[in-house]
Amino acid sequence: DRLNEPLVEVVLGEVSLQEITRSLEADDWEDADGLMTAYFTAFGATELEIGPWASGRGAAAQVKGKVRSIEMRMPVPPQPMCPKETRCATTWHVMASDDKVVLESVTMSLDIPYGTSFNTI
Repeated sequence: DRLNEPLVEVVLGEVSLQEITRSLEADDWEDADGLMTAYFTAFGATELEIGPWASGRGAAAQVKGKVRSIEMRMPVPPQPMCPKETRCATTWHVMASDDKVVLESVTMSLDIPYGTSFNTI
């Protein structure tokens, strides 16, 4: 069943799941030594507006783990009718257990033609 297969697997070396969990569940995703800072830097994200973790009310109460929203500007590969960069609205979900850590994101590209009609998960 392909739905249960990982899309991407990355070897992080000698890093414990507890360290990864601590970094991903941190309030400050712009900490200079943080995993997410490295991610945003590698992908060229700018103008980050990182929201707080959602409280246990409404839809957030039904989600296992932690959820937050981030607005940012990202570069766009050259394509016809596309700008050099786009504003993005993203939602991030972190769920950790003793034997795995799951990080999911949903992104809408706001300045790309039809970018709000499709979500990248």
